[in-house]
Amino acid sequence: MGCVPNISDCAGWPFDCPLPRADLDIAGLGVMIGFCGNALLTLIASLALHLLPSFAKLLPQLEPYTTDTKRIYLEKYIVGLGDQQLLLGLLMSVVAFAKFCSISIYHLEIVGELLWFSATTHLASMVVLRKYFKKSPHLLWLRLSLILMFGIFLAMFMLWIGFLGPGINGSEFGRGSFGCSARCAWEQPIFFKHLRDPTLRAKLSALDIFYSVLPFVEFLFLIFGFGLSIGPYFREILEGWNKLETGTLVFLLISWIIVTAIIFYDRGPGQNIEGSENEWGFGQVLPVTLIALPFWQALTA
Repeated sequence: MGCVPNISDCAGWPFDCPLPRADLDIAGLGVMIGFCGNALLTLIASLALHLLPSFAKLLPQLEPYTTDTKRIYLEKYIVGLGDQQLLLGLLMSVVAFAKFCSISIYHLEIVGELLWFSATTHLASMVVLRKYFKKSPHLLWLRLSLILMFGIFLAMFMLWIGFLGPGINGSEFGRGSFGCSARCAWEQPIFFKHLRDPTLRAKLSALDIFYSVLPFVEFLFLIFGFGLSIGPYFREILEGWNKLETGTLVFLLISWIIVTAIIFYDRGPGQNIEGSENEWGFGQVLPVTLIALPFWQALTA
């Protein structure tokens, strides 16, 4: 991608890399809060919309809250949150690709996890908004196009991360690589080398192997989630798939919990870096402030 060769970037690859430098655009505290806060609100609102009819049956006194007017407010709120989550994910993809020559393995893993997090959240909003999008087909096709493009970006990141070899969360052996430039793994892949070289293979722990194959498992998990969530939009008979709405949401909820745990676990070792990713500036305040925007849009709709 037009990188200027810099041998020093990969001098310690893959066992003895320097500490990564702080990157507020990717792993800054405000960015993380913005992603996670938006995703949590989207998930809660999506589950609330899905469960409204059930609550009405169990508690007849809640019937006024299931009227069309109330549902419209909730749908508008979810649309705004989902769009924001998708936009954040696309922008994160652009930033990561722009930093292809310099992004560290640690930050590449954070990007991949945030994109998976974003995709899972947006898919959940798409599932509960199926009826809404049936009334607005032009909005449906725009979002389907964007999320399919987003899915391609995410697949590329997952496969790229999969060829990094040991994950940064394994043993000390694995942690030694997370400060190297991620393009070292692209230019000098070690995933299959580990399997062929008995000396390297002897150094690998079970946890290293687990984190080496995890991105590929995540990739298959993601493809299945995309199929469950988006598949109905391309089928002539939608009603049969609508019956899978609860199952699809449960699957996405499990995905969401898994990736949330991975993100917070990964960012732990990331504190041992050059500089701080907990500093606040405009670039960190903006993602947090944007969380309130969909709520305002829903109130004024």
